[in-house]
Amino acid sequence: MILPGPPFYHLVMYFAIDDLSALGLTRGSKKHPYTELLRKFLFGKSDEYRNKCLKFIPRVKEGSFLLKTAVGTKPFILGKYLNQSFIKGDRYLEVIADVGSSATFQKLVRLSSNYNSKIVGAMAFVLEASDKSSLPENVLCSVELNNQDFDGKIRFVEDKEI
Repeated sequence: MILPGPPFYHLVMYFAIDDLSALGLTRGSKKHPYTELLRKFLFGKSDEYRNKCLKFIPRVKEGSFLLKTAVGTKPFILGKYLNQSFIKGDRYLEVIADVGSSATFQKLVRLSSNYNSKIVGAMAFVLEASDKSSLPENVLCSVELNNQDFDGKIRFVEDKEI
């Protein structure tokens, strides 16, 4: 995620699985309701499809009442609100979500930056089920950020002329 600035921050999260058969993604492995959604998302060619199905579930576990209320916990399709780009390889998919592409999200980031050392937030990512055969939806991955403090403890890379 690219967070608006200045200064501009990049929130980088890596999620991995060693055994694709556990998700039903290899030949002969047990299929799950979400297997085809996941196959299209990870290995398909359509970024348009990825934009329409990646769902984000936010949650402020600890923080001000104002921030908790503003963020909420309602799931939403990330591509409806943020510009996303995708970089795909044989064994990875990188999703770049530009938080600065939405005025609403910019305001939320500014609001949260006032309380950043006192916030515990959680994010979950889900693939939107396109029909009943893909239900129930399952969490694809999740992360919790605890009391992030950006006061001089972040390594910055400065442009240097060559």
